[in-house]
Amino acid sequence: HNGVLYGRVASPGFDAPPPASYGAMPQSYVMPPPSYEVGAASSMSRINQQQPGNHGATIAHKYETQAAVPASVELRNELIEAGLETKSLEDVVASINMIMERRPDATESFLAEAFMYALFDGDALGVRVDSQRTVLPIVDALCMMAPTLQKNVKDQALQVSLAQLNVPRFIDCNRLEFFAFAECFAAFCFFNIVPLSAAIKTMVALIRQPNKRIAGITMLGKTAELCAESILTQVDPAQLEEARLVVMSLREPELHYDIEYIVSTFGWKS
Repeated sequence: HNGVLYGRVASPGFDAPPPASYGAMPQSYVMPPPSYEVGAASSMSRINQQQPGNHGATIAHKYETQAAVPASVELRNELIEAGLETKSLEDVVASINMIMERRPDATESFLAEAFMYALFDGDALGVRVDSQRTVLPIVDALCMMAPTLQKNVKDQALQVSLAQLNVPRFIDCNRLEFFAFAECFAAFCFFNIVPLSAAIKTMVALIRQPNKRIAGITMLGKTAELCAESILTQVDPAQLEEARLVVMSLREPELHYDIEYIVSTFGWKS
């Protein structure tokens, strides 16, 4: 299944690193506070409880199209369109801004929840994987929002992602349990929300821990897919060599594909 997880950048609009115009979060956000994990898990549990079901059977129910739906549903619908690339990002952002301005029931918390759904919900992820789409358009839409609307969503999404990626797991676990969080982290690197050097430090630290290795290597694979050129030119060579040595030291057969993909993408020598 790993071949499905990497190499899904199908959109011509995402074939080069973006300009560093969105700003970057402070490095203090790179690792979550120890106490956040429980809260983040509870938050994701609430989101998923509100939208139960398998993506193949229930996405039509989530993607409401009738008139006079709640603002929260309208916001989710717009982000679904962004993720599936069935509507231009400019139109998506314009629609979201209009909803936020004209609907009294459109609150910033609803907007944040809509982004959390589009980024992390299992059904939304399933549709993206099935249609060979990535999370990049959704994060791009976030970066096009007003700065005041961006910050809360970025903070929350990064904290939730890192909390979930720090959950101990067996090496042979089902990666779809955490793949959306790894993909979001990589996309945040692509859009310069997370500094690349701090991202490499975080991923290497996770890979060094056996019970977090599977998350760390998946994060590195996705980040390599999206940001290899930028990493090779912007990250200190000594830090890259440390990452190479850590990856090359891995022996688990479950990670064979990941190691081959990462080594090939970075052009590392064995």
